[in-house]
Formats: sequence, C-alpha cells, structure tokens
Amino acid sequence: MTITATSTQVDVILALREAINVINGLPDTAFKNKKRRKPLANKINAVIKKVNQGLFQDALNKLQHDILRKTDGCIEFGAPQGNDWITSCDAQAQVAVQLLIAIALLSAIAVDCTPTRLKLPIRMAVLLTRRLKVILPRKSGHPDRSRKAPKG
Repeated sequence: MTITATSTQVDVILALREAINVINGLPDTAFKNKKRRKPLANKINAVIKKVNQGLFQDALNKLQHDILRKTDGCIEFGAPQGNDWITSCDAQAQVAVQLLIAIALLSAIAVDCTPTRLKLPIRMAVLLTRRLKVILPRKSGHPDRSRKAPKG
C-alpha cells in the first residue's frame, strides 16, 4: 500500500508538531501534574502516526474527543476545568490554537468538507487567537499586521 502525503496532510503534521513544541516549552506549573506533559505529547505523536498511515478519521476523533478536551476548559468555560491537563489559560490557548488548526485541516481530509463545514473550527482558531492575543508564527515574507507602523 502506498500513501501519498498532500500539502494539507503536511500542514496538519506541522500544526501538531508545533503543539508538541509548545507543550515541551511550557513550565511545569502550567500542568495539573508535571507528569502529564509527556503523555500529552505522546497522544499527539500517536495522532501524527495515524495521519502518516492515512487514518484521517481516527486522527480527527482522537484530537476532538481526547486531546482537545484536556486543553479547552478556558476556551469553553473561561477557566480550567477538572479534566484539563494544562491548567494555565495562556498555555491552553497556545496549544489549543494549533490543535484547532489541525482539526480544521483534518476535517477537510477526513470527510467530504465543503467550505461551510470548515468555517467553524477555523473561526474558533481565529477567535481564540484574537481573544487571548496569541501570536501565531508568521511565514517569512508576511508582515506582522498586529503591529502598527510608527507615526511620523
């Protein structure tokens, strides 16, 4: 069996790797228990493996129903919840943005998505970014529009 990677598939993996990088860079105090860092990164690595194997729906289900739920208390309720492994709202935002991007992209691969069906996860990521003022890394050549040009 041959699996061909699409640019969307590569973008999913890049978003998930960025989520792992964020998790690994968080202070121990951002976690409910510092021993949750590695299992959370391992869960995301398992999703990357599923994506590489072409198991897109399985990867999507794992992200939506397992991993995101451990990082979304602040998004859903404005404060960390009992099931959250990351207990800092700032840290949750940084991780959740990457997870929501991966979910939106995976949705396009896993199901026959029309642009309308993709709007919700993408809109959630954009709103979360704006609300919590998380600045996503920009690709080179794109100006940072969040900064105003000095007057003068």
